[in-house]
Amino acid sequence: MPTTVPPSLYAHPDPLISRLRLNDSHGKPILDPAASTSELRDATVVAFLFGAQVDRENQEYGRNLYKGLIDLNRRSPHRFKCIYVSIDPNEESYTRSCNGKPWLSCTWHDGSNPEKNAINTLTAYEEEFIHDELDVKMAESEDALAFNHPEEEKGTASKSKGKKKASPAYKRPYSRVGLATKFDILTVPTLVVYHIPTATVLSRNADPRELRSDNLDDTIAAWEAGNPSPVAQRKSLVGVREVLYRMRWTLALAVIALAFNLARIYGGDQFDISPLLMGIFTPGLAKQEMEAARLQNFAAVEPDGF
Repeated sequence: MPTTVPPSLYAHPDPLISRLRLNDSHGKPILDPAASTSELRDATVVAFLFGAQVDRENQEYGRNLYKGLIDLNRRSPHRFKCIYVSIDPNEESYTRSCNGKPWLSCTWHDGSNPEKNAINTLTAYEEEFIHDELDVKMAESEDALAFNHPEEEKGTASKSKGKKKASPAYKRPYSRVGLATKFDILTVPTLVVYHIPTATVLSRNADPRELRSDNLDDTIAAWEAGNPSPVAQRKSLVGVREVLYRMRWTLALAVIALAFNLARIYGGDQFDISPLLMGIFTPGLAKQEMEAARLQNFAAVEPDGF
């Protein structure tokens, strides 16, 4: 008999959370994410940690990120939840990455890793792409039919346009590979911060400095309000200043060139410095042009028949 998916698995009101298949912090499947007993019941901020066991063991960046997440989970255990999205090479590494940690995790057996005797199936992204392509083809067919038979298809076309496309109650869940594709993950560890009330991604690559103990309270307050953290906001401003600093000489020359052009336009050729620049950078060509101009002037003042 075909397996029926329990409606409670996709009953969460958030469009992203409803498409996840999760294990709790004890490694047991979460069968009803929207239940009053679920670990997600009070969550307003979810951080997706794309990582592997090697990140925590061998990289200072990874160690700082993991430590900050553990501190944040302990400080705000209900409104903030971390979901571990494994990029581990095998299930043993995945289990070690989750054991004793305060975060939830995406289930391992979702087709992301090739398994022996497994059947290749479509991913959620492939399925959505096929549905979108079919919708486009059907719309093109309807338009062509209406063009070729306008009288017969007038009523049908107007009815089809008036109908609103109904979204199915069940959507195929995201695999770990599907989530990595959705958020454009290029390296690990990467922390993606998601705000549930507004269904908004606040950060696609959170900085470990946002999770330092001296920034933690401000960070979680900003995230819960649906805003980037103060550290991220300052970082964006620093980025703009750094770009301007690196381009300072280019910008200065551009300002000078603009000033001379404006002076030439409004003040006349007396402000034209192109001959001076030509004499500096191409002295030979400048002499030739000056000699040609002298001969031309001499010919112009020379009397006829001389």
